[in-house]
Amino acid sequence: MKIGGKTHCGYQREINQDYFVYGRNGSFSYIIVADGMGGHLAGEIASKKAVNFLANELENNDDIIQLKTLIEQVNEELYKISNEKESLKGMGTTLSVVIISNGYLNVGHVGDSRVYLLRDKQLLQLTNDHSLVADLVRHGQLTEEEAEKHPQRNVLTQAVGTDSIIEVQSRSHRLKSYDKILLCTDGLTKCLTDTEIAELMMESEVEDICDKLIGAALNQGGTDNVTVAIADVGDIKEVN
Repeated sequence: MKIGGKTHCGYQREINQDYFVYGRNGSFSYIIVADGMGGHLAGEIASKKAVNFLANELENNDDIIQLKTLIEQVNEELYKISNEKESLKGMGTTLSVVIISNGYLNVGHVGDSRVYLLRDKQLLQLTNDHSLVADLVRHGQLTEEEAEKHPQRNVLTQAVGTDSIIEVQSRSHRLKSYDKILLCTDGLTKCLTDTEIAELMMESEVEDICDKLIGAALNQGGTDNVTVAIADVGDIKEVN
């Protein structure tokens, strides 16, 4: 299995509030992606603290941990910090994490960053966007096309650290040989369609995919921070 990732500040932001990390601990590999929010440096702090807290827990536990419980712990920590420091008031972050172990993909998610699975040339979104327009689309009140141009398309319905209680999306998927997994922030999905993303993910090397996805988003204006992290499962017999 191969894993890689890349992030870019974009052309219109002074600070990159995205943060990601990936690694391996014993029987499992993991990828974490976050997109911070908040004034001044608050968003940058939120994403880094969330990712580092989560990565530390994964690095120091040999057994697979319940991602829902772990993300709830991250939320408690960030919410506490934001209420203790006036400069960090209201800070928060999206948080998407996957654990790959023994042919299974475990997903934990809050916010509008995304986890995708590319299988047999078909790109499947495994996470739900926790956003106002996504809720309206799910309830049939907006079309996908209307959602793309909606003035409130960036409004999140929940994020890690902004409230004392969150509803974490958590699920498990059986992997197949040569599946590819993509975690990304909305700096990518605001610029590229799922079809465009799928086409670029046909590249054979993880590093090339990351470069091309970032490059394509920048070619569309680079209006936001953009982060991608990819795992290529390869032969399922070798996944553990």
